[in-house]
Amino acid sequence: MLLSMVWFKSRKLKWKANSADLIIFEEVKKVADALLANSIVKTFKKNKKEVKALKGVSLRIKEGEIYGLLGPNGSGKFTFIRIASTLLIPDRGAYRFLDMTQ
Repeated sequence: MLLSMVWFKSRKLKWKANSADLIIFEEVKKVADALLANSIVKTFKKNKKEVKALKGVSLRIKEGEIYGLLGPNGSGKFTFIRIASTLLIPDRGAYRFLDMTQ
């Protein structure tokens, strides 16, 4: 069965066929990204050595989603949160938090 799009009362609806070949109307909601991080890299200098806190971290969180950051000590969790909350600037990469682009 073909999937097709239809407009109904200013809402975008999608036709969807399930395994029993019944047609189901499903509302297609466009959810914005709350946080979008792409290849974030952050390096700190400690005792004349470079320590990479983040090595190309990419993450997408949509509005309404809840995430937790898990990892061992020194894995860059707090560094990523500081970058996402605009308290720290990454060395490379791009991020967008609630439509604020960096």
